[in-house]
Amino acid sequence: MRMNSLVVMVGIKDANNNVQLLGTGFALPKKGYFVTCRHVLGDRTDHIVLVLADRYDSDGYQDASKHKCRMIDVKAVDSVNPLCDLIILKTDSVTLDIPSLGDLDAIQVGDEVDIVGFPHCVNDWQMHILTVQRTRVGAKVLRESQTIKYKYAILNVQTRPGQSGSLVYSPRLQKVIGILVGGYSISSGISLGGINPFELNQTSFCLSAQYITLIPQHFDLTLFIST
Repeated sequence: MRMNSLVVMVGIKDANNNVQLLGTGFALPKKGYFVTCRHVLGDRTDHIVLVLADRYDSDGYQDASKHKCRMIDVKAVDSVNPLCDLIILKTDSVTLDIPSLGDLDAIQVGDEVDIVGFPHCVNDWQMHILTVQRTRVGAKVLRESQTIKYKYAILNVQTRPGQSGSLVYSPRLQKVIGILVGGYSISSGISLGGINPFELNQTSFCLSAQYITLIPQHFDLTLFIST
């Protein structure tokens, strides 16, 4: 599976074509559609871009000195579920050959999974490296949001802010089984370099991929955008 064409960086482009990178996203089976976590974009609905880093040499090394990349303009925010932190983005991109979406029901505690994303994409350009982290599922949990309980997995690894929206893949099932939300910790009310100290040496968690296909179409975004 060629992750470098499936997993992208998500950002906002200004009038001078400067891009502020905010997190990770990945392609969906439906042509031209991508998903990320809603908190990556917040209330932004315009000037969203997806960035594909073109750094691979024939031997598989990513050349950190290369600044070449390809940008895909997001044409519209297709749908959003703020309760479980998902947003679907529509582009004119071609159809990609990606693994099918699964869910956490078939995952067992102790299973190996791969987190694929850009852990340092919010930092210096030379840190925009597509990274695979193999870890194990430490637990499966239900978390409630406005009386609705959603399925999550706790992953035994520390992750970085740029990884929010990363693809979580099961080598055993050969399916995308989740989307990384972030560090599994409480808020400390303190930020050190943009990092919650309580997230240091903490576990992470992902949302079951089953909810990606359950987002209602034509969702009324105005209900969730602050004025």
